[in-house]
Amino acid sequence: MVNIKERLMAYAETKNGKGIQSITDKQLVFDLKSLFDPEFFFESKLLTIKKMAALILIDMQEPVCETCGKSVAHKFPWKAAQTTPERTTPYGAWARTCSPSCNQQLIEKEGTRSNTMLKRHGVKNIMQKDGFAKEAMKNRHTDWVAVGIAQQKRRLLKRGVSKELVDSIDFSSDESKVNAIKNIAEEYKAEHGECPNRYDLSRITGIHKTLLNRWLYAIPEYAHLYRSGKSVSRAQIEIKKFVESLGMSAKISDRMEIKPLEIDVLIKEAKIGIEYCGVWCHSEGKDKDSSYHITKTEMMEEAGYKLLQVYDTEWDDVIGREIWKSIISHKLGKTQNKIHARKCILKKIDSTISNEFMDNNHLQGHVKTTNHLGLFYDGELVMAVSYGKSRFGPEPEIIRMATKINTVVVGGMSKLMNQIKQEHDNIVCYADRRYASANDCGYSNVFSYVGLTDPNWYGFSKKDYVLYSRHKFMRHKFKEMIGDLFDDSKTTFQNMIANGYDRIWDCGNLKFVWNR
Repeated sequence: MVNIKERLMAYAETKNGKGIQSITDKQLVFDLKSLFDPEFFFESKLLTIKKMAALILIDMQEPVCETCGKSVAHKFPWKAAQTTPERTTPYGAWARTCSPSCNQQLIEKEGTRSNTMLKRHGVKNIMQKDGFAKEAMKNRHTDWVAVGIAQQKRRLLKRGVSKELVDSIDFSSDESKVNAIKNIAEEYKAEHGECPNRYDLSRITGIHKTLLNRWLYAIPEYAHLYRSGKSVSRAQIEIKKFVESLGMSAKISDRMEIKPLEIDVLIKEAKIGIEYCGVWCHSEGKDKDSSYHITKTEMMEEAGYKLLQVYDTEWDDVIGREIWKSIISHKLGKTQNKIHARKCILKKIDSTISNEFMDNNHLQGHVKTTNHLGLFYDGELVMAVSYGKSRFGPEPEIIRMATKINTVVVGGMSKLMNQIKQEHDNIVCYADRRYASANDCGYSNVFSYVGLTDPNWYGFSKKDYVLYSRHKFMRHKFKEMIGDLFDDSKTTFQNMIANGYDRIWDCGNLKFVWNR
């Protein structure tokens, strides 16, 4: 406990000892969490890292209301009204009271308000001041709505907003405010050929972006309009443009389908969503646990959509990007090159040919196994399957199956499987739920769907962000990998975090079987 207190104070000093918004030292956060029982936090609603840190610094003696003894809010130091030094830490402070009524009782008990009144105005009650009561009665009949509108107009004019724009807006109507913004956006689009974001609109009009947000969010169906360019990644724009190149419309950063969560790219007419997952931002070290990605997939399925989840390591890779474009095209029904399996020749192929084909056409690349089959069209390999001993059971498994990118082999799955069925009485296979679903997966035409597996994870180093199978991070293997840096008193994941590694969870797999 002493060590963690020293580390927390040292961290606060690096931030000049001021109110700390968040703790970015992941090891410090991890060690801090390990001191608390998660069930205790769910019961007490003490779920923030800053509150954990603050409790440690006051020796776990959480302050209570000085009037009634109930629990009090934990806030930033500058937001905790009438706090005291012993209730204040760099990681937040506790108020002296739990409610306005308790605060009033405390004021009456200590006489602080009347002392302030005497000091500032010479009276114990402000209504005793000469002329104040008369002025207050006069103000009872003031139209404060009109006063507020006049003040807002003056502020906008002072910021440089044109008088013409200010006069054109009915500030008592949310619709009028939004329509004024929409008119300006249409003029911008006509001139520049693209829709402005909220930074552009703020620069053009002089209206602060925060106020623009408030106006647009006042009407839920307009909340998504002119989203800030800073919240949209380069990859989202690239994916959107690719979808549009296929003749379909797409929307970036949709928050309407699975409120309050956001879908990076939504193709409403095809009932498909695309989520772009930066492996660092979506890692467990950034609080994206095993349920994060699968939850979005399930919510989208409940809304009648299919969700594709793209890792940035795949999109930023030359081959990976082309494979994803092929997957997206296929899901949208836009694949142009269609070949019938009856025109293809079935052959056994060696591992060299199979490995090269899988590396160029399958997101997970090749795998070591014993058997490989291929379909050839005009002498070119257009579809391949790798199968052998199952990784998880006694039955043989289809470990990899891929079609040449931007190509559909009609009946290819059945032709390959008819050959494999001659050799085995039962077969199992798995499909990645990041881009496959039970009713649109090619396996469903030949196999019987039996259920889902739990989410799987991939480990990576923060030096290169290359994803590796979890098997590489088995405790004994990872211990060999980092040598003396491995701490036997910690879990494997704790050791990963401490040595610059992290992990990202997927959505699990769909499991299919075939029995004779």
